[in-house]
Amino acid sequence: MKMASVAIRRAVTADADKLAEVQSAAYGALTENWVSLTDWPKRFQEPGAFTYLAEDESPFGYVSSGDPDEDYFRDGETGEIMGLALRPDYWGFGDGQKLLVHGLSVLKRRGFEHAIIWIPALSPVAIGLSEKLKFSRLESSRVSNFGEVEIMEFCYKLALGRYF
Repeated sequence: MKMASVAIRRAVTADADKLAEVQSAAYGALTENWVSLTDWPKRFQEPGAFTYLAEDESPFGYVSSGDPDEDYFRDGETGEIMGLALRPDYWGFGDGQKLLVHGLSVLKRRGFEHAIIWIPALSPVAIGLSEKLKFSRLESSRVSNFGEVEIMEFCYKLALGRYF
């Protein structure tokens, strides 16, 4: 249940289990047989990767941002929203937008001119959110394997200079 007071703070290694729970709940609501595959302790060791956790009485969402995973986007000007997830019972209250904007501001502060995000095709809410924030869908797509599940993802891009 959504609480009135929400905090967004930098996630720490001790939050790894909480982040995995949020990710499993969010993606599990989109597809069966979801297996959480993010190696959170490893993510905390990645240079230039930043993860923020949203919580009220307990953690319910996160955003991770950093250098792009795909070589094609590693141009020194493009950062990536590497992950964005909310527990399903928090969908529709604006917290996903708050987290995404927070991740984008981290990329902007790091000097990136553009941001990309890969969004699962089966997530119309996330696609709608990215379009609301003026992301443009690129022609790039990929199929990602998450355990037994293959998910088509589309790439969206935002010019940060016009946004902030």
